[in-house]
Amino acid sequence: MATDDLLPMGSEVQLEFSLPDKGPPIHVRGEVRWHRVPGASPEAPAGMGLRLMSLTPVNQRRIEAFVAGRDLFFDDD
Repeated sequence: MATDDLLPMGSEVQLEFSLPDKGPPIHVRGEVRWHRVPGASPEAPAGMGLRLMSLTPVNQRRIEAFVAGRDLFFDDD
């Protein structure tokens, strides 16, 4: 998630977002797993990586289809 307002590692957030597949919005909990501080990379914005939790199987498939066509910055070890 691109943001300058970084939450502490392990913080949980409630998310609602839409995908370009025209499906309904996705509501899910997320846990902060990594940070990218402002100015750390000229190619990438500041932000934090979230592990999505409690996804329904349908929403997981929707997200996987969306992500399959995108480049990711970091893998979660």
